[in-house]
Amino acid sequence: SVPAEGEHEVNIQKIDMEYYITLDHEMSKEHYIYFAAYVQNETVLLHRLYAEQNASFHLPIMKRRGNLYIYCTKHGLQKYPIK
Repeated sequence: SVPAEGEHEVNIQKIDMEYYITLDHEMSKEHYIYFAAYVQNETVLLHRLYAEQNASFHLPIMKRRGNLYIYCTKHGLQKYPIK
């Protein structure tokens, strides 16, 4: 689990050479995670999420640390450090 600087808890599991990221978040049409972006220096990995689907996705394990940004349709943009 990543310490939340934002409103929602982010759970990260290492599976083989990837991170499996899940969010404990409602995914209704009125309130859902719109996107997640992993930002590291000049690299951005963007995942689009959709209402009424699971709030989960995979990211490759990167050598350097970065930040995960989550955009919630109700709470706006939130930042989570990934170490």
